[in-house]
Amino acid sequence: MLEKHDVSGGFKSYSFEGIYSVENNALLESGQNIFSALIPEAADFFYEKLMENPEAAKFLSTELVQNRLKSELKAWLHQLLSPKVDLGEIGRVVETQYHVGEVHARINIPMALVSTSMFFIKHKFIAAVYDSDSFNADEKLRLMILLDTLLVNSLNLINEAYLHNLVQHKRAAIDYQYHTSPKDTALEIVQIKSKLYNWLADYLGYITSATPGIEFPVTEAEANECGLWITHKLPFLAKKMESVDQIQQLQQNLRQVIKERSVGELPVHGNKVRNLVKEITFLLTHISEQILKESEQQDGLTGLISRRYLAPIIQSETQTAMTAKTSYSVVMFDIDNFKKINDEYGHLTGDKVILEVGKAAREEIQLSDYAFRYGGEEFLLLLPECGLSKGVSTAEKIRERINKTPIDVGEKAPLFITCSFGVSEFSNHPDYMTVIKEADEKLYESKREGKNQTRF
Repeated sequence: MLEKHDVSGGFKSYSFEGIYSVENNALLESGQNIFSALIPEAADFFYEKLMENPEAAKFLSTELVQNRLKSELKAWLHQLLSPKVDLGEIGRVVETQYHVGEVHARINIPMALVSTSMFFIKHKFIAAVYDSDSFNADEKLRLMILLDTLLVNSLNLINEAYLHNLVQHKRAAIDYQYHTSPKDTALEIVQIKSKLYNWLADYLGYITSATPGIEFPVTEAEANECGLWITHKLPFLAKKMESVDQIQQLQQNLRQVIKERSVGELPVHGNKVRNLVKEITFLLTHISEQILKESEQQDGLTGLISRRYLAPIIQSETQTAMTAKTSYSVVMFDIDNFKKINDEYGHLTGDKVILEVGKAAREEIQLSDYAFRYGGEEFLLLLPECGLSKGVSTAEKIRERINKTPIDVGEKAPLFITCSFGVSEFSNHPDYMTVIKEADEKLYESKREGKNQTRF
């Protein structure tokens, strides 16, 4: 649930209360015909200018702008530039500005772009008032000052919310590194190295047995689980960012070498691939040793990732997906009839159930995937570079495993439980809350339609 901000007091809410005075409301009312006619044009102009900026274009797509963002901008302008007669309406205006700032932080769109874009809007509306024949000189001046004040105050609230959420995301990302068990991270690195060596053996065996003159299919290392882990998960687990960057560059080099190989140069090609893999595994070993050396934590199994670490991780995955033109899926699920289980068997059994479900989730996903305890009996999986069909397949594997797993409840017969699932795929919307909400809606659809199923 989105955080609600207190708008009952404070300088900024009182500032808006002063802006929407009786006199200013009358001014805004007098400008409604101009505003209503100009808002569609301003929205077009706003996104035309924004899309010309290469930095902004990374966060936006033509389809997204046309189908959703323009209508949202129009609604925002209508709300901001309409008269407000009570504190409830003013409070909702303040809430909207905070919401806009939160969305910008989740997208991680640079604040400078937002400020520049606000200048476009101000220029458009102030110029329209200045050129209008509907007002005398004094009315024009007062209305132009009012427009400037409204839009500046709006930007202040948006930037305040943006900075607050951006700082929270950065803190959570750092906190996640320090709260992840070093032993578990080292174990994951050992598993990744093993998978990488297995891949190398299979790959070298395949190319050396290839018939000269016959093309063989491309087998990119990035399609392997270890490549996904290096791309998506290693940056959050390792604080030695220089080594991480080196490993990711070596991974890029490996992909390029594989892509450029030719049958006539197989011995040379094989040595290049072998040497790159050796460099990657050497750096992974170095990272593992440093993590264990620097940490004084001695905790064992940490279980699933806490929900508070979700924001920086899924924000990073969203930006990666938009830049690399890839996708990811989100799976949300919860335990059916969990309250009844607690009431009938007690909370200790309830904890056993949650642990068993968490174990199933951890063991049925790839090392490059993330499993979160989303809250209570609810869980969330983030599956990088995973389309909808694979996301549904993963959900079904977990659901079927849970169905078949007996839970020991002492002298009573073993307890069997079920879970309901919802799956959604990243749709190129820069706000990651969109894909989470879609998965959540599908989860509740599963609940409504009889539970113990997967909806997508």
